[in-house]
Amino acid sequence: MLMYHAVQQSVDRNVVLQLLKPEACTDEGLRDEFKKLARAKANLVHPNIAPVYELLQSGPILFYTGELLSGRNLDQLSTGGQDLSTEQVLQIMVTVGEAMTAIKSQELSHRPLKGTDIHLDQQDQAHLANLALPAGAPNASKNEGVGIRKFISSLERVSPMGIAADLIQTLKKLSHDRILTWEGLLRESRLSRRRYNIGRANHVVGARGFATSWLRKKDRKRRIAVLSLICGALLALLSVVLLARPVAAPQSQIPDTMLCVSGGTFSADGAESEHLPTFWISQHEVTIAQYAKFLEDLATRDGTGREFDHEEQPATKRGHAPADWETIYAQARQGGTYSGHEINLDCPMTMIDWWDAYTYAKWAGQRLPSTLEWRKAASGPDGTRYPWGDSPPTDQANFGADYSPGAEGGQIDGFNYWAPVDAHQEDLSPFGAIGMAGNVEEWTATWATHPDYPDRRTPVVNGGSFASSIEHHLGLSRRAESPEESSLARGFRTASSSPPSDER
Repeated sequence: MLMYHAVQQSVDRNVVLQLLKPEACTDEGLRDEFKKLARAKANLVHPNIAPVYELLQSGPILFYTGELLSGRNLDQLSTGGQDLSTEQVLQIMVTVGEAMTAIKSQELSHRPLKGTDIHLDQQDQAHLANLALPAGAPNASKNEGVGIRKFISSLERVSPMGIAADLIQTLKKLSHDRILTWEGLLRESRLSRRRYNIGRANHVVGARGFATSWLRKKDRKRRIAVLSLICGALLALLSVVLLARPVAAPQSQIPDTMLCVSGGTFSADGAESEHLPTFWISQHEVTIAQYAKFLEDLATRDGTGREFDHEEQPATKRGHAPADWETIYAQARQGGTYSGHEINLDCPMTMIDWWDAYTYAKWAGQRLPSTLEWRKAASGPDGTRYPWGDSPPTDQANFGADYSPGAEGGQIDGFNYWAPVDAHQEDLSPFGAIGMAGNVEEWTATWATHPDYPDRRTPVVNGGSFASSIEHHLGLSRRAESPEESSLARGFRTASSSPPSDER
């Protein structure tokens, strides 16, 4: 499917135009799927969800038009380093809660909500992309709680630490709720907005009274003297902080180990057996420390990594450092926090797109594993549902059962978000690979047809993560929206068709 910005000339209106690729228009099956998708979206009506206007045909060409959303989406705000205020966060929570509750009440199939679907216009009003899918679509959202937790995670990335304390508590409460629904999120969001508005009004009234009292003429000299003492104490404290010696940065402890996965026939999830030759795969996910060496080496060249780039990488992509790399690396070096959670050099490298992962692997003299190679390395020759067998996990891996934006989670597997790549030794495959069931999901070399857009191919992502359901087994893979997509919950590991050399 191709997307264009267009003008509906009859009413002089800017629209988004979704076009079935011309070469797909001769396939009756693809035409029928496209029509069903357009009609499903047209049946979704809500004031804060982008409507579909019309489904049209021009000769053999099929297309539909819909509202062109203005403003920037949550992921763009996050990568651009823009923080949202408490009022903006509450407004988004209420709007999204109302829209998603309406979709649920109409019993409509829809795809999972992502940060790229939520746009904030110039008036700070939130608008959602049209998520509707035809009934029975295989990629329809099935886990309401996981979708809501991902929405909360998107909000957290654009919410500074200074947002209202009661809102932070609400987000923590929602994330820990075992029976999480959009109706519950909407209810809590409205209550939080009401509390915030009442508190703000009381603060304004109280501040006026305090200012009047403080500035009374008869008390002015005494007040000024107290202020002088306070300022002096603050300056003394500041000088102590500035003169304090910095804490030594922790060093990475993760060896760059490649594991041999023996060749032979392999079948998983009922698929026909295929022969896989012997290959090697990294024991751990690529760490922040390893990725930093990669970027440092690129800087000694031209900073872009062009000699290692994929031939189809867009010309507009320059460099392979994530938008917030300086902050990520600085916090990891000092054992600080990022997005409110502990981070160090042994944590997996995330927020990288497929082109970044490909370039790193080629720079390292390796490659990305295919999805079938990844599956065999994770589950062993028997193709089990988890690295340790077919039994459901308890605390062996870093899954999303205790996933929370707050600081009080981690009661099940020990971590709310990412963990150091060697933290879960029980998440161990028969070949010795660690962290393939959970922690962060991983890019693979395989590309496949996108379930929403039958004429688009995108990279396949394997594995569970700190944000996925605890029921997420190794046989569940998904298609990324595009190779440019990135996530806090996605990293990668490398593979090779030949034994590793001693030199990098």
